[in-house]
Amino acid sequence: MNAALPIVEATGTLRPLVDHEDLLKAKVILLVGTDPVAESNITGLFLKRAARKNRARLYVVDSEAITLSNRASDHIRVNPGGESLFVSVLSEEIVSGGNLNSEWLTRKEELFKNWNVDPGAYQRLVHDLKTAETGILVTGRKMFRNEKANQSIKNMMKMIGALGWIEREGCGILPIPEAANDLGVLMMGATYEWLPGLLDARNESSRKKWESAWGTTLSYGSGGGLGQILQGIEEGKINALITIGENPIGHFPSGSKVRQILGKLDLIVSLDMFQNELVDMAHFVLPASSSFERVGHFVSVEGFVQKSVQTMAHWGESLPDWEILEKISHAMGSPMGFDSSENLMQEILRFLPDLSPSTRNGEHFVGKTGDIHLVNPLAPSSLLPIPGEKISENASRTKIVEIPAHKANRSSVSRRYASWNEKDQPVLCEIGQIPGEGEFIFSMTKSLFHSGKMTLQDPNLKKIQSEGKLRINRQTARKRKIKKGEKITLSSAYGRCSFTVEPSPMVSEFELLFPEHFADSQVLALFPPEIALSPETGTPTIPRIRVSLSNETVV
Repeated sequence: MNAALPIVEATGTLRPLVDHEDLLKAKVILLVGTDPVAESNITGLFLKRAARKNRARLYVVDSEAITLSNRASDHIRVNPGGESLFVSVLSEEIVSGGNLNSEWLTRKEELFKNWNVDPGAYQRLVHDLKTAETGILVTGRKMFRNEKANQSIKNMMKMIGALGWIEREGCGILPIPEAANDLGVLMMGATYEWLPGLLDARNESSRKKWESAWGTTLSYGSGGGLGQILQGIEEGKINALITIGENPIGHFPSGSKVRQILGKLDLIVSLDMFQNELVDMAHFVLPASSSFERVGHFVSVEGFVQKSVQTMAHWGESLPDWEILEKISHAMGSPMGFDSSENLMQEILRFLPDLSPSTRNGEHFVGKTGDIHLVNPLAPSSLLPIPGEKISENASRTKIVEIPAHKANRSSVSRRYASWNEKDQPVLCEIGQIPGEGEFIFSMTKSLFHSGKMTLQDPNLKKIQSEGKLRINRQTARKRKIKKGEKITLSSAYGRCSFTVEPSPMVSEFELLFPEHFADSQVLALFPPEIALSPETGTPTIPRIRVSLSNETVV
């Protein structure tokens, strides 16, 4: 949501302007706060090819070295947490045409002096961005999860607009979603801000369109994210909770009191495949099917709608999420009226026909893949009914323009962007913690070999990575006489924890990294007990904390 909200505000869509094929044609590619090889390996492969074979000028902006750093024209190493400040200064540099006022000049000097940014690499990046025929900005998890993510993405959008990348074919921004089908879930309205089709849920006209379609009345309160939900429970305003494959307890330190807050609920219903802390607390546990046991559709990084087929029978009493929710709605006297996943998809396509399954090589697809329409409506919302209007069976065939079905309509995006861009200039993001003498910045990162805690149960993956190790800069380890496999202890203002060390040349001098998949209560105890949430979206942010290091071990 930290990226989705500002992108939709600026463009009106979550469909990307660029895809993997555009990466191969780009003259300059800027990666900020992302490791595509770990986050979207297919995207990573295309980026490798773009840099190696097609000689694209590849720039990486990150505190740590990533898999693509050795293929980059420049890896601009910024101290931990400085990515947002870098983006805001770079954005103002581009938008202002290099005419920075005194405050921005001071911040720019700060980047070079306090945040370890190489002035020469910075100037080369600015020059290449301004002169490249085609360019793409790629961003991801680290940027989405920082405290100023919302404003940072807005600054990125301001910058690519000033470069002319909104109107120019082959240019744009490619955000890498954190999880499979993040885009599809948001397009279906699985957030309090939006109705299906990314229509503003607070807008009465938008609500009336869906009220007419569904033959019901939609109420809308203030809504809220995880922070507001927890607050509502604590204040006694929320008495029941249904979770679908989610465990909020696992996101936060024990001192955050999330478990105690959830304990105040009269009813917890958990739809999940696995046992976890919330499942143990739940009054009812409804076993959900895995992706192998159900039919569904996913929206890829490139915007393709891809159909998945059932490859094995349901295990035990498990059912697909949609079927469980349908049964609950029926028992509550408000059935949704779906008797199959195909029936559900038909309704989606009735109103949002550009979500028909699509692929770059659609003509080669065989089997039950659904109809493939390599065309896209001018605006999905224009196909929604207005109050009192009847929908014809051929509605999905109207108002179309022949552009790739997975990409955004650049002309409509340009019009939306022009209106949005008039509002304000890039905003300075004050962010990050500069470590003191003898201190480090400790944070958690994503492993290349695990996608969540449950992959830790896989014996084959455990052969590759069976335990979490603290990554420390190799030169720093040498200076402190710390050898690979030794135990050290980190201390913060909130707790202490021992780690097995793995020296690495990929980590910056002041940074310590640990894979989040192996984080237990002791690791989380290093962080403050307060719940760290984005102020704009209420989503959890990546915690960072100042720590000191000692060679003794916590008993």
